[in-house]
Parts: sequence; C-alpha cells; structure tokens
Amino acid sequence: IAAERFLRRMVEGFPSHGCHVNVDKLALNFRCVVNGHLLPTNMHEAANGATFVKWIGLLINTASLEVQADYTRYHGRHLSSTITAAHAQGAGTQLLVRVCQYMRPKCDPILLDPDINYAHTIHLNVYQAFLVAAMKMHCTVQAMAVGPECNPRFFLRAVHTCVRFMQGLVASRMAGAARSVAPTIGKGVSRVHLCWLGLWAFRKVLGKKQAQYRGVLALLDRDLEAAAFRALP
Repeated sequence: IAAERFLRRMVEGFPSHGCHVNVDKLALNFRCVVNGHLLPTNMHEAANGATFVKWIGLLINTASLEVQADYTRYHGRHLSSTITAAHAQGAGTQLLVRVCQYMRPKCDPILLDPDINYAHTIHLNVYQAFLVAAMKMHCTVQAMAVGPECNPRFFLRAVHTCVRFMQGLVASRMAGAARSVAPTIGKGVSRVHLCWLGLWAFRKVLGKKQAQYRGVLALLDRDLEAAAFRALP
C-alpha cells in the first residue's frame, strides 16, 4: 500500500517544480492503476515461479533482492543470430579471441557480490556466463572449415583460454570494486571454483554434440577429475 501511494504521488508529479515521473521508464513488480491506466510492469517469471524485475541487463529477485544476469533476450532466438561468422583465414585465432569476448559483458561486480547474493547465486551467475560462452563457441565452430574432431587439443585450449580469461577478468573487476565499494566484494567465488564451473559448463554444452566433440569431451572429463576439484562443496 505504501509503495502504491508513493508511486501515485510520483506519477501525479509536482507541478510547482515541473517534476513528474516518465511512466514509459517505470519498472514495476506489482500491478497498479493510476488515473484509470494500468501502468506497465517489467517482470520476468522463472520456471521455478521466482519473479524478477528486469533492469538494464540484470534481473532483480523480488523476494530476496539477489541479482542475476538477464538472458531473456535470447528466448525464442537462436544464438547463431547474435554472432558473426569467423573468417576462414585465421579462424582458429579468432575463436580464441571471441570465446573470451563472450564472457566480458556478463561479469558485472554486482553479480559476484556476497553482500547481495548468496554463494549459490554467485556460482549460478558464473555458470550461466560460461554456458552462453560455450553455446556461442559452438555456433562459431559450426562456421569453421576444420571441426573439433580434427584437433581436440586446440578446442580444449580454447576452453581453458576462456576459463583463464574469466579468472583474470573477475580478479581485476573485483579488485576495483573492492577499493571503491566494499572490501568483501568478489570473495564469493574462488579461482578453483571458477575453473570447475567453466569446465563443467563447456562439458554440459558440448556434451549435447557428442559425435562432433568426442575427443574434446574426453579431455574435459580428464581435467574435471583433477585433485583440486575434489574438495569443492
């Protein structure tokens, strides 16, 4: 009720100051009628029933206020339509560069802040970023003349390049955020956990194309058996 009163007052505005809310830019998580008009909502409901407010590339959980990346723009859209095909010349080098570029937009410090998100949400945010990178890598590979069955170790290198890039990106962004925002930021995920999440995400995606990635999958399975991962919760 208090939220509705506040909203109505802001929509009515303050004529003496020439101030009012632009209703086209509202993002409500509840239904509200003002002056006979139903104001727009900007909501997303997940498969588990959780509801989120969509806000500049982020999803804010309406119950816990935890923050996740917004991937809803991909719904009903093939990922191949969001990338450009690699040129035949230097396609392998382009793949190594692109698989890292796919990670950059979804590494906002707010997604990894333990003061905002529980550990499982931080891990989910990292895992989802790797999943999208893996799917985009597969789309890029489809346009290449030489497939992963010809050189599994090169494509494993691409996966590890992506993981190391993410580790460095997280470390640098978290260090900057810790200096300017809060010293606890970035402590919700370790380098080892980042590595495991990345390898497992690629294993999950590429595993759906087993015939094409059989050699790569065998190498990923070997890496996932590393002793460093056995103590992870």
